[in-house]
This record gives sequence, structure tokens and C-alpha cells, in this order.
Amino acid sequence: MFKALAATVGLAALSFRQVAKPTSEQPIPLPSLKGKKVLFTYGGWDGHEPEKFVDYLVPWLKEEGAEVILSKTLDFYTDKQLMGSVDLILQIFTMSQISKEQEAGLLEAVKNGVGIAGWHGG
Repeated sequence: MFKALAATVGLAALSFRQVAKPTSEQPIPLPSLKGKKVLFTYGGWDGHEPEKFVDYLVPWLKEEGAEVILSKTLDFYTDKQLMGSVDLILQIFTMSQISKEQEAGLLEAVKNGVGIAGWHGG
């Protein structure tokens, strides 16, 4: 169900590849965003200040080499071609509705391996 997917999963969803088990001398390498396509959906209740977090995260995502697609709606979830091309969905979308078609598109993408990360509030 969508509510389970929308639960906070943290940016750990960015682990696009396996990393080597570190030794005590070797730090854990961070996953790369270079060349990754990120769909960032944001909106819903203004009290969570979703646009503030777009302004905060998008420059960092781009600096790390990600291609970022922004959406103030959940309509992209119904675009099979787009959803099949993204690597990660970042979502801060609260107190709103998702249609059955949007939910189906999101669930299909996640089943097919697209990462998802989101959070509640701002």
C-alpha cells in the first residue's frame, strides 16, 4: 500500500550499488549520484514548507551529478516511460490525495527497482 511506501525511508534509498564491507581502516564509500535521474515530487500542505527543501536539496543533488526532474504534482507517476527511466524518487508530499492510477505507477516503478525516499514535515 502507498502509505507503507511513503513512510520515511531516509536517504539510504540512494544505495544504487553494493559497497564493499569496510575494514576498521576503510571508511564506507558513499553511493554516487553521478548520472542518476531523480524525480523530486513536492507539495501538499504548505506548513511543511516543501519548496524550502527543494531549494535546499536540488543544488546538492545536481552538484553530486544527478539529473533532477521537479514536480509539484504526482502526475508523473502515471508516465510509464519516465518512471522506467528514473533511479530515485524523492517525495515530500503531505496532506494530499493520490489517485489509483498514480499509486499504481509508483508501485510498479518501485517493484521494478526504483529507489524511493521521503520524509514527513519540514
